[in-house]
Amino acid sequence: MSLGAIAVNLILPAPVLIVEDDMQVRLRLENLLLQFGYKIDALIFAASLSEARAQLSF
Repeated sequence: MSLGAIAVNLILPAPVLIVEDDMQVRLRLENLLLQFGYKIDALIFAASLSEARAQLSF
């Protein structure tokens, strides 16, 4: 069973803020969340806490 099939009945909270400085980990997280059914515009990535705070101030 695919992740998309599992996620069909889930209510996905959005947007999601992910704070991660390792690009490989960020890409893996992005791929997993997309497979769960998130839209790319619901994912917000930051490489540091200061960058995350700046993202939240909008």
